[in-house]
Formats: sequence, C-alpha cells, structure tokens
Amino acid sequence: MKKILLCALLALLSVNIYAQTIQSPSGKLSFTFALTSNGEPTYNLLFGNKPIIQTSKLGLELKDAPAFMNGFSISRIDSNLIDETWEPVWGELKTIRNNYRELAITLQQAAVGNRQLVIRFRVFDDGLGFRYEFPKQDALAYFVVTNENTEFHLTGDHKAFWIPGDYDTNEYSYSTTKLSEVNAFRGRSANEISTRTIIAENAVQTPLMMKSTDGIYIKSIILRCI
Repeated sequence: MKKILLCALLALLSVNIYAQTIQSPSGKLSFTFALTSNGEPTYNLLFGNKPIIQTSKLGLELKDAPAFMNGFSISRIDSNLIDETWEPVWGELKTIRNNYRELAITLQQAAVGNRQLVIRFRVFDDGLGFRYEFPKQDALAYFVVTNENTEFHLTGDHKAFWIPGDYDTNEYSYSTTKLSEVNAFRGRSANEISTRTIIAENAVQTPLMMKSTDGIYIKSIILRCI
C-alpha cells in the first residue's frame, strides 16, 4: 500500500519562474518551488512521475497590513540533507530515522519595505512538510494573521475518510465519501456526543486520509504553531 504524508483551494496559475526542485533522499518524491510572474509563491509534488499536488499557491493575509501573497522576489536559497536518528520516550520503535532534504526559500517584498518571509520545505521519502517563518525585522514587528491561503491542488475528486472538524470532540464515526461530497453537518445527528461544535459544512478533522483512483493513499495534516 502506497502512502504519502502531506504536512500542510484549487487554482490554475500563470507561468512559473525561478523554479527550484529537490528530491527526497531516495528520489521517490520530487518537489518544486517557483514564483509566478506576479511574484506569487507556488509549489508542486510528484511521486515518481505521478502528480500528487499540482501547482498550488502559498500565502498569508494580515490584519491592517499588506498580505504575504505576491510581489515577492527570491532573496536567498538554502538547502540541506539531514540523516539522523533519535530515540522516542516510548513506542514501537527503539530508534527513529529522520532523513530528509530541506529547501528554505527567503522571499522579499520590495514594495513593503523589503519585508521578508521564509518558507521552509522538508521532503522525506514518504511525505512533504513545510512551514512559514517570520524573520526578525523592522518592517514586521507585530502582526495578526487573519487568513492562511495555502492551497492543495489535488489531481482528482479523491475518496476521503473523514470526521467533522470540531473544536470539542474527535468521537464521530468516520464517513467515506468523495471529497466533493464532504458534509460535516452530518455530525449533528451524533446524539451520543454531548458537546459538539462543528466548525463549518466543509471542515474536516485532520489528519485527513484520501485515496486516489490509481491507489495512492494521501494523508494531510495541518499544524499551526505560534
């Protein structure tokens, strides 16, 4: 069974420039970062020669401040290969191997006081992880993120195994539908759960497991850290 883990909606983008491509340590996954002609950050992911994530935009909106969405140029590119092991406190394995290629892209917005944003990508043999980083800078002392515009442009209407996104509970029974058929409000009928706060009709709890028509399993996990 093939599995892809994505850490971190749909759009067709203009021609990409300044493309940077790296592969996972064994070459199973191939990741590409690029800026569009409007300076919009984008990425895509291949498993072998099969697209997993098609060209998708990245970006953030801020309260009372210009967004981190476009107008970027690449200020710096850092890459690294990590291969190390660590010992968990408990679990099935005595040691865990941490093996990935990393690509850190420092972006700069000339029109906003040369404000900078770093997007750090790590490509493992079984998945991709990335995060936004905010370097210390005079042009960005205090800010509030109002919206994250990270996109996951999938290759089809995958089969999804999901429960409703809920602030209070994970105790729902799983549903299996196409992504387009997700309706989290079905959880309102779960009368055995006393406290429920469903976020929205199309909101699902992560991790979200999906299966493509060609048998590739994709797991999406979204973590937000302060």
